[in-house]
Amino acid sequence: LVSFFYPFWMALAMFGGVVALVIAKPFNRGEVWAKGAALMATAMPSIAGAYMLIPWINFVGFGSGAPYPIFIALLGLIPYFWILLAEKVDGMTKLAYFLVFMALGIAAAHSFTNGHASFRLQWMMPQRPLWPPGTWVLWLSTQFMWLGTIALLLSIFYTGVRKKAGFYLGLIGGITVTIANFWTHLVRGTTSDYIVGGTLGLLVVVFLMIPAFKERLFDAA
Repeated sequence: LVSFFYPFWMALAMFGGVVALVIAKPFNRGEVWAKGAALMATAMPSIAGAYMLIPWINFVGFGSGAPYPIFIALLGLIPYFWILLAEKVDGMTKLAYFLVFMALGIAAAHSFTNGHASFRLQWMMPQRPLWPPGTWVLWLSTQFMWLGTIALLLSIFYTGVRKKAGFYLGLIGGITVTIANFWTHLVRGTTSDYIVGGTLGLLVVVFLMIPAFKERLFDAA
């Protein structure tokens, strides 16, 4: 999977850069759709860097210098939060922007990476395609995490354009990755990665359900 997803996320990061350049003019005009597109575009290198860091640590290590995935992530994170926090809104709205969009992005990145790790665990099972007792949850954990990741990514766009679809997609994605990560931890309790992933998904749900945040993030219609 690394041989496919490493260049795939690199391509998504570059694609996000192209999108950001193309929509710069409508974004500067204040067109609402462009804000959502810009958030999605800058989320791509952020998530790509977070995902690519793990294979770098495992196969390259820190002995060869600073991992370049960190710089890829920063290329996305800096404009991502600038788009959110540069808007002239009250302090509570900025807090809602920061917490909700941070949770959406981190939960998406972490759950995609955990889904990859879960798939690797599946292929390490010598009994494949049969499952040893107590490990059957791995059969669905990768797919469930990645479906939740897709919902979280879509939520970034729709929340960025203030559509209620962003709220529901965020809840769907948050609940999905919470369940997938926690149930994977039941059979993979040697690492805290899945506990962290489930907690991040739960934070997405909690932040979206705060009334003061919800009324500031989404239009009433």
